[in-house]
Amino acid sequence: MPHFILKLTLILLVASIVSCSFDDSGMPPLEPFSKREQERIGNRIHFAVLAASGYDLVPQVPPFDTTLVALTNSWYSQLTLGIQKDLSSPSANRWDKDREWIVTLIDNPDEIAVAAPGGYLYLSTGLLRALDREDQLFFVMALEAAAARGDFAMNKLISRFGTDPLRRLARGVQGATVPPAQDLAEWLFSLDYTPNEIDRLDESAADLMCSSSVYSPSSLTQVLNELSDSGWWKTHRNYPQRGEGWDEREFPGCGTRTTVGAYSQRIKPFLP
Repeated sequence: MPHFILKLTLILLVASIVSCSFDDSGMPPLEPFSKREQERIGNRIHFAVLAASGYDLVPQVPPFDTTLVALTNSWYSQLTLGIQKDLSSPSANRWDKDREWIVTLIDNPDEIAVAAPGGYLYLSTGLLRALDREDQLFFVMALEAAAARGDFAMNKLISRFGTDPLRRLARGVQGATVPPAQDLAEWLFSLDYTPNEIDRLDESAADLMCSSSVYSPSSLTQVLNELSDSGWWKTHRNYPQRGEGWDEREFPGCGTRTTVGAYSQRIKPFLP
């Protein structure tokens, strides 16, 4: 092989290796965590939320257990059933099929919706009060489920706390080298997604709604209007172009419903 061809080949090989080592943001890709590791980290975050004095939880007692708590968990289970089955992933790296993805309701006037690794979803009564229909809540829950499924939330934690400390947390190691689960919970409740990430999450949320419900993902437009001044935008940055043309967009094979009356009958009247 002529010398100049060999040299050119080596240059192209090095360039391809370098380009594969970075994502479209110019940063090295984050080392992936297995789904079981994510579940264990999510468990620890969830226990920290339950134990924290700063989170007032809606109790699972009458009338909430058969209305707010039951209905939001039922809808979230419907949305995430395909994710939980995880049949398209390698058998060695699937979500635990016997572990439910659950909703925890927080009694807080701010509009809050955030997902932790492993599928834990936290919704505030303020957010439920700001919405009016099932399709709006479905979109919010679908977007959060997409964040949990697609490693968005996990990658944010890795960027903030580092890979090795989080692996130690997943293994149950205790000590100064492991970030407190409470710190992870507080940071998740204040993280920020970029416009590019939000676009991808919106698309994933629409796909989830179409594959799991009769509700139309066109509800994004209404969600943007209803929550325009919402605390939800603290963690899900809004921007002028978001949702442009969304209400005129066609979603082949998707549902067209906006409500069957369940929101007005079993959510709104029972908000504390």
